[in-house]
Amino acid sequence: MKLKDIVSQLANRINQPHVIEVYLRQIYAKGFVEGTKQSPWINVEEQLPEENTGVFFTVEWKDSHKGYFTGLYYGNGQWESDHRIFLPNSPLARITHWMPIPKFN
Repeated sequence: MKLKDIVSQLANRINQPHVIEVYLRQIYAKGFVEGTKQSPWINVEEQLPEENTGVFFTVEWKDSHKGYFTGLYYGNGQWESDHRIFLPNSPLARITHWMPIPKFN
């Protein structure tokens, strides 16, 4: 549903504030975001995982190519994957994004 459709529907109900409120709550609950999708990747500058947590993470190497890893975040900017340790402020590579590993029940 496009934003102009929502506005049009609300305009038809302008004298019914309760209906508008319920409708807006339904849209919010569905996670409506016009024109964009939320990325599951979290920027490390915005948030870090809890310490000793298994995650997926991206590495940007000095030569600008990227790598994707599964590993652990130990805290204090230290990450590990397959016996590779990534340290904060490394001149060779930096971790840019991460996301939690989904739980399979």
